[in-house]
Order: sequence, then structure tokens, then C-alpha cells
Amino acid sequence: MQLLNRFLTQSEYVNVLNWQVPAGRQASIASYAIFRDSGLTDLVAIVPKSQLKYEDHNRVPGVTYTYFIVTQNTAGTSSTPVSVIVSPIK
Repeated sequence: MQLLNRFLTQSEYVNVLNWQVPAGRQASIASYAIFRDSGLTDLVAIVPKSQLKYEDHNRVPGVTYTYFIVTQNTAGTSSTPVSVIVSPIK
């Protein structure tokens, strides 16, 4: 989902990502890595396992963004990326 924050002299677009814990994996999850590219080179954030939401601020209006969320477990192993698409506000 994309939000628009309006201020007195400017506006800010924020992409809000929400996800759920993968079934049966809650105990082993350490964190989530969030990327803006399928090659997993444009790391946006690493969030703790208790945080199932991320807000990516200062996005470009009218652009569709695709994010890739990777679960990282306590042993340091990463899951297959899950894509999340954020469409622009209409």
C-alpha cells in the first residue's frame, strides 16, 4: 500500500509493506531482509522477527515498486525471496 503524507510545504509518498510469519517457521526466524531488486543487491532494511511491517519513505509518485522479503533464521540461512508489489496511489 502507498500512503501520501501532506505537509505544509511538501508531500511524501510512503510504501507500507505488511507480511505474515511463514507457517511453522516462527521459532527459527531471526529477522527479515527487505530488498528493492530481484537480484537481492539493493538492501532497504533488516527488521527484527517481531516487526511484520516496514515503511519505505520518500518514494517516487506514480511508480510501482516490487520488494523482495527474505526470512533469515537463527542459523544464518536465508529463505527464498517473497515478492511484494506496491502500486501507486490513484
